[in-house]
Amino acid sequence: MTITDDQIRKLGYEHFHNHNDYFIAVLPMTFGKGRIIYAENEHGIINAWCYTHYADAIIAMIQWDVSDDKEPSGWIRNPIDGRRRPDGDSTNEYIHY
Repeated sequence: MTITDDQIRKLGYEHFHNHNDYFIAVLPMTFGKGRIIYAENEHGIINAWCYTHYADAIIAMIQWDVSDDKEPSGWIRNPIDGRRRPDGDSTNEYIHY
């Protein structure tokens, strides 16, 4: 099933990349923070990464190469699996339960 840009906008996303079978988008959060979500059209949200600033999330989404099987860079929290990265530093990653 293919999702259209208009359908993604109706979900409330202003900044997104539509790849037909999945999309990545930035969701604004409280206090100026942002979250990148990765969603597959058949299964909904698969993963998400939080950023200190909304603009940082937009930049990370633009720079992220989804095809290389890596995560976007600079995130501080993954609400799906509990991982945290103080100051976005992957070398200091830990899991918060």
